[in-house]
Amino acid sequence: MANGISSVAILQGLKENNFGRLISIDPFQSTHWGRRGLELINECGLASTHTLIEEPDYLALPKLLSAGSKIDFSYIDGWHTFDYALLDFWYIDKILNINGAVAFNDCGLRSVNKVIKFVQSHRDYKEEMVLKATYTASNFPKTIARMAMGLCTNDRYFIKQSEFEPTWNFFKDF
Repeated sequence: MANGISSVAILQGLKENNFGRLISIDPFQSTHWGRRGLELINECGLASTHTLIEEPDYLALPKLLSAGSKIDFSYIDGWHTFDYALLDFWYIDKILNINGAVAFNDCGLRSVNKVIKFVQSHRDYKEEMVLKATYTASNFPKTIARMAMGLCTNDRYFIKQSEFEPTWNFFKDF
């Protein structure tokens, strides 16, 4: 959640559609970010449809699953190591409705890109282009370097097609 910019954008969309709630998971909202994200949400008048869970994703997501939560959209923008991003996706996949969307931030990072390869090879998701593949970031040299390496420079969005569950002995390289 950090400074709340993405949260406000999502909440504004929910308000315009007159539907939904946003659950943000940020263990550092009070301690590291000084509650700036929450303050921005309040300033924008969007707090009534927002819930903050101030604990690590690896604790919060299993609780949401255990509670029977179902969601239509998730924006994964947390700790960007492969293991954390994959764990986030794994839990999100369990609570995401069919035809729901999962978005990944910072797709130019090799760790996030590897999670996307897992999604494409191990689950039944269809990529949906939201921003053009040629979208450029504000850091032009970094954008050029990412393009040269064939890495996506923007968020990527995937629509869940089915409740795929592999067999107990399933294995596939990715």
